[in-house]
Amino acid sequence: QAEDAAACLSPIAAWLPDWLVVDHYALDHRWETPVTPAGCRVLVIDDLADRSHVCDLLLDQNLGRHIDDYRERVPDHCTLLVGPGNALLRDEFSLLRHSSLARREQADLQNVLIALGGVDQYNYTGNILEALKSCELPDDIRFTVVLGATAPHLQAVIAAARSCPWPVEVLSGIDDMPRRMAEADLAVGAAGGTSWERCCLGVPTLMVILAENQKSGAIALAATGAAVLIDASRPLIAQLQSAFDQLQASPGRQQMSIAASRVTDGRGTERLLQLMENPQ
Repeated sequence: QAEDAAACLSPIAAWLPDWLVVDHYALDHRWETPVTPAGCRVLVIDDLADRSHVCDLLLDQNLGRHIDDYRERVPDHCTLLVGPGNALLRDEFSLLRHSSLARREQADLQNVLIALGGVDQYNYTGNILEALKSCELPDDIRFTVVLGATAPHLQAVIAAARSCPWPVEVLSGIDDMPRRMAEADLAVGAAGGTSWERCCLGVPTLMVILAENQKSGAIALAATGAAVLIDASRPLIAQLQSAFDQLQASPGRQQMSIAASRVTDGRGTERLLQLMENPQ
């Protein structure tokens, strides 16, 4: 940290920033103190609560985290923004929230979105598709799969989609993900930041944990009723069949949608900017 701070000190001072935003697991007060110019305020984005910071604002958007987890790790004047109500989402999500929630009062289970990350290095998407082939699903169901343009298993997923017994559209490198989410009756999605996007839009979700640091937040979200957890390390067919059986009836999806919508309204960015724009 000392070496990095020394390298950053001159560029940061030359920039004359009003705010310094620190979002890095390896940085703490030992970096923040020497690099912050006089009159500059500091926003820290964290989700580990395992080190001390010298900052004016601290944001942790994870569910299950509490203000007390940070109170002894920041100065007394620091404002703590904790929980997914503060999630930093793009405007498109809050703008689509009303129409997305309204359509869920009547929608059948027809359009399922599968989005397990832009890269999906270990091809969880392909594994999910293969398992779904052995599930009993509604006759009129259809799937939309979204991957990044550089996903290493894109062609394998396209090939798997062709052999599915129901329509599967595979998209890559799209720029209208909020609309795709809003139009989905159900999502199969990764844990992590996209969870709050789905919650804002009230999308019922089968949530797949892809990394160890996603586990606690995913379990907390499932406990609210906003998602059903799928364990990628266990056989998928029985888990997926059980989840689809549970959510095929409209009341089950509506209850999950309501629970998800209560997690965040998607306006965390707006509230954060209001705080940052306020004078000291």
